[in-house]
Amino acid sequence: MGRLHRFRALGWRTGLAACAGLALVATGAHAQDATWTGAGGGEWTDAGNWAPNQVPGGTATFTSTGTTTVDNNNGVVSVGNIQFTAAPNAQAYTINVDNTFIINGPNGVTNSSTNTQTFNIIAGQAPTLVFNNGASANTGTGAVIYNNDFFVEFHSTSTAGNINTTWNNNSEIIQFFDSSNAGSGTINNHAAQVNFFDSSRALSSPSSTTRRASSRSTTRAPPAARSSPTTRSGQLSATSSSTTRPRPAARSSPTTG
Repeated sequence: MGRLHRFRALGWRTGLAACAGLALVATGAHAQDATWTGAGGGEWTDAGNWAPNQVPGGTATFTSTGTTTVDNNNGVVSVGNIQFTAAPNAQAYTINVDNTFIINGPNGVTNSSTNTQTFNIIAGQAPTLVFNNGASANTGTGAVIYNNDFFVEFHSTSTAGNINTTWNNNSEIIQFFDSSNAGSGTINNHAAQVNFFDSSRALSSPSSTTRRASSRSTTRAPPAARSSPTTRSGQLSATSSSTTRPRPAARSSPTTG
């Protein structure tokens, strides 16, 4: 990974960790649940779009009501879990991450519907999408697609999702810290970077032995600068991109969400 990208990655992490810490405090104090109605439009941070009339800090539930395009143009989102229901079968939603969006767990995102749910990470200024604690990008039986055009971070023991999860890393960086992992879904790495810091790893289980080939050749460098263009227990493909574990000297001090 180039020197400029390494410093950018570590610099963004400082801001993300600080924002995540503030969000955790708020969530712990006000962990209310609410169901999306979209009665007043598509803005997540508008209490009028939720029932009861409050922005959820606990579980945000999506069913078959309201506008299907949701944004957080007007502020930061800090939520424990996002649930797309099986009954009623949740419609297909598109959630556009325009500002900091923090998912604190313990479950994270769960799509139990038969419709594909889509998250577009399009924020133009960091911090952006953050997974904390044990939050997963998807624990459900339904498909979830993430289209990343900025920065995504995984902290603590969070994971990039199960086999029903697809990441299209179109630009910039996806980063794993602490003991987080890339899960068992698919990461399509297009001219971008996937970085692993601390004890994070590109597999969901240390005992997994299955390796699936990516579009790049698999290389093994010395531990101080190991390159991992493929992932076991899932698939990570790369096109003109890099997947690296930075040298210890370049790593920032571990933080937890």
